[in-house]
Amino acid sequence: MTIPENKKGNAVAWNPHNPASLLVPVTSETNGTFATNTFLSHDGVGCNDHERTALMDLLDAQDAYLQSPTGPQALLSLSKSYRRALSNCLQGWEDDLMSKQDATGAAAQDGGGGIPPSNLENLELLKVAYAVTHLSETFLLLPANDQVMEFYESTTNLPGAVTAETVRYLRLHHMTEASDFLDDETLDNLFESVQPDQWEGTGEIYWQLAEKYVLRGNLEDAWGLLTRHSLCRRCTEAIAATTASKDSNAIAAVSLDEYTAASLQEDREGLEALRAILLSAPLPGGRTDQFDAALADDDDYRLHGGNSSNGEYLDEDDPNNCYIEGIPLSAYRLWETSSKRRGKGDVPSTYNDQYSKQVYQTWKQSIRSLPALVKLCRRMPSLRKILDILMGDFSKVEFDSWAEQFCAELLYKAPDLRLVDINNRALRVMEQHNNNDSSSSQMMMSDDDGTSGMSEFEEVVLSVMKGNAGRVIEVMHQLGGGSGAALPAVMTSLLCNLLDDAEILPEVSTSYSLKTELLLNAAFAIHSSLATEGHNDVATRLTARFLVPHIKVKGDIRITAALVDTLEHHYPKSDAEANALLGLCRSLVERKNVRVLDGCVSICLARYRHYLKDQRPGGAFHWLLVGMEFESLILGTRNESSRMKIDSSENVVDANWQKPQEAGVCHRLLVNYCLETTRGLLKEMLGEGDEGVAILHGRAKEMIATAVEETDFSTFLRSARALENMLLIANAITEDKGGSIVANNIVALLEERADEEENGVVSSLAPFSMHWDLLKLAKGLLQRDADLQSRVGNQKGCISSFDVHGMQVLLERLTIISAAKDMEKAPLTPEETKGMRLALGEGLMRAFVVENATKR
Repeated sequence: MTIPENKKGNAVAWNPHNPASLLVPVTSETNGTFATNTFLSHDGVGCNDHERTALMDLLDAQDAYLQSPTGPQALLSLSKSYRRALSNCLQGWEDDLMSKQDATGAAAQDGGGGIPPSNLENLELLKVAYAVTHLSETFLLLPANDQVMEFYESTTNLPGAVTAETVRYLRLHHMTEASDFLDDETLDNLFESVQPDQWEGTGEIYWQLAEKYVLRGNLEDAWGLLTRHSLCRRCTEAIAATTASKDSNAIAAVSLDEYTAASLQEDREGLEALRAILLSAPLPGGRTDQFDAALADDDDYRLHGGNSSNGEYLDEDDPNNCYIEGIPLSAYRLWETSSKRRGKGDVPSTYNDQYSKQVYQTWKQSIRSLPALVKLCRRMPSLRKILDILMGDFSKVEFDSWAEQFCAELLYKAPDLRLVDINNRALRVMEQHNNNDSSSSQMMMSDDDGTSGMSEFEEVVLSVMKGNAGRVIEVMHQLGGGSGAALPAVMTSLLCNLLDDAEILPEVSTSYSLKTELLLNAAFAIHSSLATEGHNDVATRLTARFLVPHIKVKGDIRITAALVDTLEHHYPKSDAEANALLGLCRSLVERKNVRVLDGCVSICLARYRHYLKDQRPGGAFHWLLVGMEFESLILGTRNESSRMKIDSSENVVDANWQKPQEAGVCHRLLVNYCLETTRGLLKEMLGEGDEGVAILHGRAKEMIATAVEETDFSTFLRSARALENMLLIANAITEDKGGSIVANNIVALLEERADEEENGVVSSLAPFSMHWDLLKLAKGLLQRDADLQSRVGNQKGCISSFDVHGMQVLLERLTIISAAKDMEKAPLTPEETKGMRLALGEGLMRAFVVENATKR
């Protein structure tokens, strides 16, 4: 089929400096100008600095996990590392946007600036993805009692085993800050007020804030707020006044009447009882939300402690530091299932739900049994509602969200809730809250599984609480995992691998691999997203780091193909970049992965061409040596008895498949490079070249220096040793070191020797195409000897640069060349043959004379 001229397609080529770009050159039909269109191989949406840093942190976490012992704690640590990377990204991104918003605030108000809506939308999507990751860690990577129970076995039978993590998850992702209902100015004025409990006459805002603190379990913040109460301030001032009289055990000063002193003493006892209740509370998740992300190292188990009277934190591991007998300050750690997170002190090393519940009930009973609290409530009537919440009575509370209500119930009503019952309790709370808030603006669901009236994300939360791991992957894909954005796509793939390693993903058809599909999508997203930002080197390096750990024997060949495709489309800009890529892939080549070898050789050839273009032969020679080293990991020598092969699935099986190392691309290029330089240098010495002796001599010198430095030159390539001999000849001629050095190296190049592989083959270092030129060079040397002999006569004896053996080698070569030329039907001219034979005959005569003279 012939293609009409006007229908011929345009030539296309991959851009070597941008591996995700396809170049399509076009010519304008109007003015004949030339232009180039660029098409991206995959959709990329860009990647900012914070996302790039997060990608590197995620890959570091993956590498650390693959090098560590496997097990449930390794999976939990890996999930925490992933969340830490996302958290740092979100924090940095938000800070960056806030600074830009402050800088452009005036312009934005005037309609001339502001933050692009797409940035804010992407940030919110990433926050939801972060919440889903934390959600899966809480309810799918189930906690294990390290010394007693096995991973995923009987965990659901432990009451309260996931309560602490659930509380932290709710506070971090579903609940706003306790003070969010106040603007910043009002909050500052409230805390600076001398009588905040009388703020705006009623103190309603003050008590509302205290209530919010208590509902989310922030009892340390609640106590800090209550210490600003005018009653507490009055007691503090009275204590300070009596301290000077060294009467700190009772408040009685000459300036106070008996009633006032008794009243202050009663208030003091009540406030101390309130402090004891708040700062000893054994609440799951802790008494503050500052550490809800739970990203601290496992050894840093003391997330917070009880607050002393002077505002300093007490050592919660010291059994002497307690406010209520039988309830240590570290009692909140009783709900932790990890022995490292439980720490030391009075906390048992293993989780015991009965002991945790016992301490919790002791604390509840203390609230009822302390008479000082009853008296304090008479002085502070609004405090009664706070104590009712601590007792689990929410009849007077109006919750802002289902998460706030669910968190309060886990803290004060059902801290020992079982995992199998959590989703039912959450469903009831969601339905109750949604029924009470019919004006909700969220998108509502209407399903047959009892989730009617809920938002889509609430349905996701319930589904994951039930153990639906597949729903996590589906939601992550919807939140950006399939959009071409690098960070969401990578997080989706890594989370899928994590859940698969935990063996909690549902089984799928063997003909379809969800892990592979997500892995390839993520790799393409990294590649194209970073390439659109101009970070092509980072794109290739991160893609390789991401793919290499997943290339296995009997693995999916598409992963290998994606890696090789990435390497072959990349043109490294520096040796360090190339070495980094080769270092990532070396282990795969050592495992006899031929396809990855092709990608590594492509990187070596890119650097070889770079140095060749810059006329730096040493660097070009070095990268051919590096490529040969990689080829030697797979391509064997001829005398190898053990052979292997790789089938379509990259299985390594016994068979005689290996080609000798000479079949390697870098090996062939290096041989040709050496031979071309050797031939060029020889031609220049004969006066038949056109490059210049100095240029070729410098090139040969750099090449040999590189070979000697980086290899065992005595067993190195014959072509390189031939170049060395030619370099010695050039040095001897240039520096006039004498004819014997030139003669010995000519003989070394022409003399046939047995092959090093002991297979009976004999050959010379120089290829046959150089033999005639070497004979011409030898003829010139013999003529030089004859001329010198004629000048000095026989006074100093006969002069001969060649010995008898060397002349025999030359005559042998002449005979073989003459016969070969006759067979090629391009015989030497009679003049050439006669002149060469005459010169060699005279040289042989002088060689015999010299040899006989030495025997006398």
